[in-house]
Amino acid sequence: MVMQDQTLDADALRREDLPSYFVAQGSKGSNTHPFAGLPFTPFWVFLSGKEIFGRRRAWEPRNWHYLMAGIVWLVAGVAGVVWALQSGSLAGIPVYVASMILIVGGARYFVATNIHMMAHHLMFSKAATNHWWGEIFSTIFLIQGIDRYRSDHLAHHGKIFATLQDGDAVMVLRLGFAPGKTRRELWMNLIRLCFSPSFHFKFIVGRLKENLVLCPRYRALMTLGWFAILGLIGYAFGFAILFHAYLLPIFLLIQIPALIQLLCEHIYISADLSAYERHKLLSNGRYCGVPLPQWSGSHVRYAADLLAWTLRIALVELPARITIFQGSLPEHDWHHRHPGSRQWANGRMLREEELRAEIVSRGETEFLEVWGSVEVVDRVLRSISKALPYPELKELVLSGALDYGDIK
Repeated sequence: MVMQDQTLDADALRREDLPSYFVAQGSKGSNTHPFAGLPFTPFWVFLSGKEIFGRRRAWEPRNWHYLMAGIVWLVAGVAGVVWALQSGSLAGIPVYVASMILIVGGARYFVATNIHMMAHHLMFSKAATNHWWGEIFSTIFLIQGIDRYRSDHLAHHGKIFATLQDGDAVMVLRLGFAPGKTRRELWMNLIRLCFSPSFHFKFIVGRLKENLVLCPRYRALMTLGWFAILGLIGYAFGFAILFHAYLLPIFLLIQIPALIQLLCEHIYISADLSAYERHKLLSNGRYCGVPLPQWSGSHVRYAADLLAWTLRIALVELPARITIFQGSLPEHDWHHRHPGSRQWANGRMLREEELRAEIVSRGETEFLEVWGSVEVVDRVLRSISKALPYPELKELVLSGALDYGDIK
């Protein structure tokens, strides 16, 4: 990927040019799937996060499948970490790394998909069931309590989406991802935050405040009770197990995918459009994986390209799918069109069916999509770098205090 600075005055993305700009980025939706026809189809559907239109499936996804997926990843990850710590051999290193990815991915699965749907009261049929399971899981993963989560998130789905009243948009701006910077500067800001001790410390403090201070008393007692359980686990199994299976992934590593997910969940730029149009234009399908290399006329060159593609799939796209774009996040644009749908678990296929219906009826679709985990982030940063500032943006917005506990 080539990082080229933008000439902001010449290339500024004006609000009236938004629709044509986003279509021109090669992001027009399609039922075309780059991995269709490959063997082991379910794996490629899982890896990409995009369903193959009309594919015959063994079963239709249900809500509880998403709960079980998060649990399986966590159990497998913890088991792998324990084995790696006790193996005492070099073989334990790749197992440890893979297991850490699964723990972080399982935790993010709960935070960004399962608890998210509990906040919408869509995971279970009863509101009270969604509330209390949401409180339990948000305590375990040390994020904002379900009531504050629900209040902030439902507002985000409404008329204030992508405006300076949208807490997520303001958070992105205050983290330094604002127009006026080049694409290179925005990438460097993201890399700096991912490895910044100050960012991670403030993020942890914000999460602790949400669970001990900015919450009802019962919620603070739940948090203290959970800390007591963790203490007993450390006493019974040793601090090393507690540190590697919970403290390191849940207190620290989980914060990197949380940051990236917040940044690229939408394209937060000023858009003088209706709320309905903003929800469609500033959201897109986010799919992991890049197409297989094309034959270059040389066996050596093709073998090298195929090796590079394999390494990218294994070392970049698959970990990104597990830790950042997990669960229902690839089709998050469909969720913004149907935020109250109880069929969300099947949203991956429903998105393809709706996309197909738009093409059949109008000859084109308003769905947008981006392929490749790096390309997803780059498209957001490129768009920010070319955009005009929010017209009502004041210095107070960018210099205001960051509420790190709002990052989920």
